This record gives sequence, structure tokens and C-alpha cells, in this order.
Amino acid sequence: AESPITAASLSLLADTYPVEQRAFAISCFTSGATISAIIALTLGAHWVEQYGWRDTLFIISIPTALIAFVFYFFMSDPRHLKYGVAQDSIYAQSPIDGSGNFKESTKTLLKLKDYRLLIYASSIATISANAFGMWNATFLVRSHDLTLTQAGMMAGFFGGGAAAIGILLSGYLANRIAQRKGVLWMPLTGHILGWTCMMTYLVWPKGLGDTWFFDNIPFAMVFCALSSFFSVWWFSPSITLLTEIVPKNQRALAISIQTVLVTLLGLGVGPMLVGLLSDILKDVAGSESLRYALIITSSSTLISIVILLRLKSFQAKQALLNQDLINY
Repeated sequence: AESPITAASLSLLADTYPVEQRAFAISCFTSGATISAIIALTLGAHWVEQYGWRDTLFIISIPTALIAFVFYFFMSDPRHLKYGVAQDSIYAQSPIDGSGNFKESTKTLLKLKDYRLLIYASSIATISANAFGMWNATFLVRSHDLTLTQAGMMAGFFGGGAAAIGILLSGYLANRIAQRKGVLWMPLTGHILGWTCMMTYLVWPKGLGDTWFFDNIPFAMVFCALSSFFSVWWFSPSITLLTEIVPKNQRALAISIQTVLVTLLGLGVGPMLVGLLSDILKDVAGSESLRYALIITSSSTLISIVILLRLKSFQAKQALLNQDLINY
């Protein structure tokens, strides 16, 4: 029931905000989900021990129904407000016709090489990110001897809190830096720094440096926070770029296709792959099998970096070709 929300909301944001403000607007929208995850992780871990999984999931789902009720009965379509509709980017490939049926429109979008590369990079990046998010609390319990409540609160506070700040900052920086270094600079930088910090976090030995930090908080959480902070830098700039390279009347469909791939790979493949690898490595690595499973799965970020570099090269060639045509 909640699946259409992301595509519709991001399409509305693209219609409402001009390109130079769009990345920060998208980052504000995305940070809401991250902040909700922080609350769910920190309070949820405590509630699970008190009330059990079933009651906790029911309690956490209540705000969604209330918010949906308020939006349906009291909110207006933001495109009808005084702010008007943002102008399409001059880089949008407007000759594409979005008037066909679903199958034809999807084929038309997938013919765009830059769109294909962008959604592939985004989808593959989420394999590592979602697997890490799903298994991080369990990793802290197994490898750092924390209780479930402690692990949930630390994963929510350090991981989720840093991610929320990173999303907002990436949107702000993308608006300011895009004109000089291009939109892809932020995702590439974020992936490289995020993967480096994640590797450090995953290989950090239990107890090392704990005396340098607060009591009962592993020093490794510093690298967990840094990884979460940098690894979300791709989202807002990538969605902003997506809204520029597809026609306005196909934005919602384009974002929906990306969301499907992100869901299939990030939520479907990522966590399951970590669990499978952990079981396979259990005879060799013992209680540390989850650590090595997360390390292996995180390599998907490197694949995403390679795809983004290809996209950057393709866009540079397209820009030169367009400039030659203008000069001609």
C-alpha cells in the first residue's frame, strides 16, 4: 500500500522546485524516512523486549495510518499552490513521448543509456546499504557483545542519526557544487568515503579503543556513524539527475522503475545474501561469520562506483557532442 508514495512524492517535488533547489528539497523529504527509522530502531528494540515483535510492529505502524488520514482529507496538491511548477532542465531529453502505454513508456525510458546506468548504480548500491541496515544490530550483538536493546539504540542513534545529517548535507552541497563539479561528484565521493569507513567498522576488533570513548559504547561506532553519513550522499543528487534526464511527464514512471529495482536488490537480495553467506561461513568463521558476510556484500558499492564513472564519462561525451553541434 505504501509503495507508490516515493515515486509520486519525488515527482511532485520535481514539479514544484526548480533544478537549483531540487536536491535539497529531495534530501529533506528523504531525511523524514531516516528520522523515522531512528525512532523505530531505538524505541523498537526496547519495545520488542517488553511487548514482543507482533505488538511492536503494530505500534510502529499506527502513525502511518494517522498521517495518511490527515493527508487525504486536509492536504492540497502542492502543484496548485502559489509556488507554481518548476521549469524543466535544459538537459531534459524532451523529444521522448510519454503518451504511450505502460509497456511502451518503459521501453522508451530504458533506451536512455544515462537513465539505465543511473538506476543500475542506485540499485546495486542499496544491496550493501540495506543489508548493513538490516544486520547491523545483530552484528553488534554477535561481534561486540551488546544486548539487543543496546545494539538497536546505537544503530539507530549513530547510524540513523548520521544518515539523516548526511542526507540533508548532501542535498545542500549538491545544489551548490553541481554547477562547478557536476551532480555525480557527490554520489561518487559518498560511495568511496562510505565504503572505506564501513570496511574499517566491520574489521575493527572488539574492545579496541573503547577506553577512548564513552563507557559501554564501542569505539567502532565512530566508523559506523561516518559510514552512514557518507553512504547516503548518492540519493538526492541521483534523483535530481534522474528528473533532469527524463521528460516531465515520465518522471513518476522513471522513479517507479528505479524504486522497483532498489526494492528487489536492496530489500530482497541484500539482507538475504548476508544471511546466506553467514550460514555458509559459519563452519569456518564461527560466531564472526556475519562480520565476513557483511564485508563480502559491501563490495557491491565498488560496482556502483564503476557504473557511476561510466555514466560520468558518457555525460561528458554527450556534452562535447552537443557543444560541437551548437558550434556547427
